[in-house]
Amino acid sequence: LNDMRIVEPAPADRFALPVRPIETLMTYLPDAVPGHQVRVRGLVSLYWPGRALFVRDGSHGLQVPFPQTTPLETGDLVDIVGFPAIGDYTPILEDAHLRRVGRGTAPAATAVTAKELLEGNYDAELVRIEGRLLSHQKTANDHNLVISMGAVAFPAILPRSREDSRIDSL
Repeated sequence: LNDMRIVEPAPADRFALPVRPIETLMTYLPDAVPGHQVRVRGLVSLYWPGRALFVRDGSHGLQVPFPQTTPLETGDLVDIVGFPAIGDYTPILEDAHLRRVGRGTAPAATAVTAKELLEGNYDAELVRIEGRLLSHQKTANDHNLVISMGAVAFPAILPRSREDSRIDSL
């Protein structure tokens, strides 16, 4: 520890950081310092307690690995502070902290095709698909589905919740 020194202390209030649009998280900005925490604001589109949170800021979606079980609902407006990192197709925020700042309208799902899904164009986005259900397996926490759209079959994992009676009846 004697060889370490603090070059710049973290802000006293991490939520005082300026809000960044999700689309700019992994882009170069002249006034942003790489490797520092950033703050985003968005509407909750999916909350998977203990695993992940998905938010949308109007133009882009963001996945936040989130091991906490903070009570949240779809449509909650949240501020999230974390470290930007590279996800599968889009950025994610690691080591995130959040606070609920209001309530909004839940984001609407976008209708997509299998081709669009496989291209990764809708990573961290709320989508709606129409297809044939090939398989459904329930686990303690998830619904594991295999869905076919035309000649393409793909898996989908949905979190279990108190309101999933439509899925349970599959």
